[in-house]
Amino acid sequence: MSRPSRGAAWAGVRITLAGPLNVITGNLRNATNRTYRNQRSTNPKENRRMKHRFANKLVAAVLASLAFVAACDDDPVTPDDDHAEPEGVHLILSGQTIATYDGDSQQWTGEMEVEVGEETAHIAVRFVDHDGDPIPLDDDFYLEVGVEDESIAEFEQDSPGEFGGHLHGVSVGETDVTFSLMHGTVGSGHADFTTTGVHAHVIEGS
Repeated sequence: MSRPSRGAAWAGVRITLAGPLNVITGNLRNATNRTYRNQRSTNPKENRRMKHRFANKLVAAVLASLAFVAACDDDPVTPDDDHAEPEGVHLILSGQTIATYDGDSQQWTGEMEVEVGEETAHIAVRFVDHDGDPIPLDDDFYLEVGVEDESIAEFEQDSPGEFGGHLHGVSVGETDVTFSLMHGTVGSGHADFTTTGVHAHVIEGS
């Protein structure tokens, strides 16, 4: 998804400020003229001095408004950058990719397999961008794994929220496993991205 550049975003802010600025300076000019008309005297010299003072006040007000806009441009309150959004998932077992998930099609290629009564080596779960590269994740992200039927298989993480774990074969059969990228405190965060279920096969031991 393309995002507007920061320069374009602040150009929009300047345009947004330009309208109110024009209104402010217009109101100041009108108020100054009204005040001058109400306070002018019959003495032409005094009128000229009064008009000059009001003109100076108007210029000062306009300059102050321009300084405000310049300060907004030079030292903006930078909004928090959105974190990177995953577009897929890779499951890595012993250095080999055993399954991949495409977020666009919501389809898996590959599956997980384990013998009954056994467990796999560590399976790393990587959330990736559209090029298949791992996305950077802050410390407040964690992994949540859901197993459709835990009487067939279980997925055990070595530590709560870690991006990986082991598939345990409980009984012969097939079930689905989902992976969710969670944001927040482990156990109480919200899902930013969730896959559909990848097949997990539990087979008889050899």
